[in-house]
Amino acid sequence: MEELDCWIRCIIWRQWKKPKRRRLELIRYGIKPENAYKSALNGFGPWWNAGTDHMKQAFPKKFFDALELYSLLDATMERSISS
Repeated sequence: MEELDCWIRCIIWRQWKKPKRRRLELIRYGIKPENAYKSALNGFGPWWNAGTDHMKQAFPKKFFDALELYSLLDATMERSISS
């Protein structure tokens, strides 16, 4: 279930097509400018970047909760607790 969050981060990374945009967006979401610069220019693909600390910091679980996205992880946890 946690992998689904990674897929969403991967899609977000792909939407930021150019390194300049990636850097600016990472800064916008709270990543330090020097770390955003390194991350935007690291040359690794979207899937690798989706699982990194900089993307997890920029898009934590509370980010998805604020968008009121349905969390399969939460649903699974609730189901296992109630069983």
